[in-house]
Amino acid sequence: MATISEKTEDRSMYDQREKALRDHEWRLAAAREEGEKIGEARGEAKGEARGVVLGRIQILQSILSMTVSSEAALRDATTEQLIEIEADLQRIARARGQA
Repeated sequence: MATISEKTEDRSMYDQREKALRDHEWRLAAAREEGEKIGEARGEAKGEARGVVLGRIQILQSILSMTVSSEAALRDATTEQLIEIEADLQRIARARGQA
């Protein structure tokens, strides 16, 4: 039969393990929440930058008397492709300005 001190020691070890598990779960949840916040901020920044490029493309198309692409028409393009489109339109605008 276990003595009172053995039971107390077992209980203490159990309590310590439970506390360690709760602390670990809390740290994981806090890290997950922080990761989500960082991800949201990055996503918002990317979306804003993409929107700025879309706007510039539409303005350049308008200035060049081209058909202005809708956001829906440009939605599937990657950000890199949009930047390329913008650069092409800027080249056209510069060429027209020199003529």
